[in-house]
Amino acid sequence: MIGTAGLAILIALRFRSVVDIWHDLGSVGTPTLLVPLATSFSPRLRPSGGTALIMMLGGGLIPLLWLLWASMPWSGGEYPASVEPIFPGLLFSLAAYLVGRRNASSTRRPGDDPETLVGEHS
Repeated sequence: MIGTAGLAILIALRFRSVVDIWHDLGSVGTPTLLVPLATSFSPRLRPSGGTALIMMLGGGLIPLLWLLWASMPWSGGEYPASVEPIFPGLLFSLAAYLVGRRNASSTRRPGDDPETLVGEHS
């Protein structure tokens, strides 16, 4: 609870308005959660645990780095390539999902059906 209070104080001191807070937190949180959550509802689309972890870590870290870049004095307050941070995060998350699906399909044995494998443990 003390850590959360400290984080809240830092956020309140760092930002000028609640709109800025929502912009930055949404730019990091949306790519972290959107693609993994959207694909988790269907057993056919569900990524593996490792793929989901990579999607979430990269999807959040890239926009965070984008925001840090824009806060550096030499950046002039501009994002790299003038692209909002949410977009590279979503792009990474989607690309990691597609690579994970491709790798999973190349290692799947004939007869493996994701619908019947849900809940089974090897």
